[in-house]
Amino acid sequence: MTQPAPSMLIADDSSLQLNHAVELCVQCGCQVIWQAMNGEEVLALLQSLPEKPDILLTDLEMPGMDGVELLRHMAESNQFMPIVFMSSTDEQVLHAVEAAAAAYGFPVLGTLQKPMKLEGLSRALERFHILNKPQMAPPPPIDEADLHKALANDEFVPWFQPKVTTRSGLFQSAEVLARWEHPELGMIAPVYFIGLLERAGLIGRMTDQIMAKAIRETKLLYARGLRFGLAVNISAENLPEPGFAERIKNLLAQESFSPTQMTLEITESGVMADLARSLGALARLRMAGVGISIDDYGTGNATLQQLMRTPCSELKIDRAFVNGASRRPQLRTLLESTVDMAHRLKLTVVAEGVEDAEDWKLVQELGVELVQGFFVARPMPPDKIHEWVRNRHEWLHLWGKIQNL
Repeated sequence: MTQPAPSMLIADDSSLQLNHAVELCVQCGCQVIWQAMNGEEVLALLQSLPEKPDILLTDLEMPGMDGVELLRHMAESNQFMPIVFMSSTDEQVLHAVEAAAAAYGFPVLGTLQKPMKLEGLSRALERFHILNKPQMAPPPPIDEADLHKALANDEFVPWFQPKVTTRSGLFQSAEVLARWEHPELGMIAPVYFIGLLERAGLIGRMTDQIMAKAIRETKLLYARGLRFGLAVNISAENLPEPGFAERIKNLLAQESFSPTQMTLEITESGVMADLARSLGALARLRMAGVGISIDDYGTGNATLQQLMRTPCSELKIDRAFVNGASRRPQLRTLLESTVDMAHRLKLTVVAEGVEDAEDWKLVQELGVELVQGFFVARPMPPDKIHEWVRNRHEWLHLWGKIQNL
């Protein structure tokens, strides 16, 4: 079902640019459009209109009250709404204003350079529709007793999200993600139980169960002709525990799974929780052949010195530095420098959050080895992997033909 186009309030002191913005909004299907020449007019309209507009599309450089000052006044009067910025000013200034708006509490749909293009406005409106999808269901009624029961009944199960090579697009490894098959509540997403497990001191038991199950599922797929590695997230709560490295090595031995096919994903801040024990455990695991990946790189508090002394074999760049980098030169520069640094440190680079063909082409161009994201595949049960691989081979064949047109 097609969603109705949002109503727009457009602010620009240039009649030419204002008319251009109105025309693009009309092309996007918008039928209710209000216009203002500066910030004061925007505030006056917001006070007088019978219904608040769905989106504010505003210039930054306007006489009287500019777009930055307008943000402050709207926040102080509790006039929050999704915003799209448009300006011909420096891109770094645009991103600074975007960050300021987000800090105030405004949903920012996009920052567009003038002259605006239809493609950019369309993407901003797509984000609006995503923002207005039905909200996540309320948390399920679970407590610590339910967690103990779930662990005893073996209710936590692994799902796989594939990672593929940028060189060939072929399946190389899978991140293992936890799901809870609750007998009454159905499938429960990890956002509802990971934090609860950590607070209850049970995250290690769950991780061991998930890892063992994932290995068994992977060996079944090996028997069907597939060959790929696994990556398992390790909680900062467990990494410094005495005996952690030995526990992982024993589990791999018991399941007859090669350590070289296993990668542990850890966060930068997780290593810092207890530096001596954490580094000792990681060193022992690397000596055993287990891969170590720094997860969500760029969002933690690690310094380059801390990165240098962590015995990692892989750097996984956070989606915040990947998604949309093909359209934002400043973000592209940060991504490019991070990839270059990782390669100089002899690390494999994984880019997560690749969600469209443009970002795929960019990370491929920059030399990123592995890609993960919705453009590749969403998380799925292990029994769906074989079908996904078969379909992906067909997709790669078609993609190759399209690329050669």
